[in-house]
Amino acid sequence: ALVTSFDAFRKYHSESAQIWERQALVKTAPSAGNMKVGNKVMKLVTEFVYERPLPEGFEKEINRLRKRMEKEIAAESREKLNIKTGRGGIVDIEFLVQMLQLRHGGEHPEVRKQNTSDALAWLHEAGIIKEGDYMELADGLMFLRKMENLLRLLHDRSINELYESDFGKLASELDPGADGVKLRRKYASKTGVIRKIYNTYFSGRTEKG
Repeated sequence: ALVTSFDAFRKYHSESAQIWERQALVKTAPSAGNMKVGNKVMKLVTEFVYERPLPEGFEKEINRLRKRMEKEIAAESREKLNIKTGRGGIVDIEFLVQMLQLRHGGEHPEVRKQNTSDALAWLHEAGIIKEGDYMELADGLMFLRKMENLLRLLHDRSINELYESDFGKLASELDPGADGVKLRRKYASKTGVIRKIYNTYFSGRTEKG
């Protein structure tokens, strides 16, 4: 729905909302209009997202949705990659961050950030994301976003699909002295590390700290 009443919003998220909708509310922020109403909505969003018990195994549902996006939206192949929704792409980092915000945001209000980079930094500060993982994720996110921006400038439109021919065109802009082959290897390395970290946290094979 484009527009909903406050009572309908509260009723829906109290009774019917799925975990992915709760996850989506992590990014909620007022942008314009009556700030009294905005603050009222944000108070309710905070309650829905961070103050209610999470269903057992909620991480599996988030991971299932992530893998579905990778398969159906990214639809990667040898000839085509996707910076945003592909394997080890930006959405890997976003979903990992949002899953940890849902899990720990109740006891750590400081991690309740809408911006992924800010949330990532505060999750690290709180000891929820390990130092080495944080460095890799922050660096990978910056690298992928820079590639995404340059790709959109190259094609003069919003685009996330990355073809083999694009690496050569982007190489000199992104990494002076590099060629398309080197950039392709760097991309594979960064996304590979991101996916490895993603799998580690979603499988629960990491300790807080």
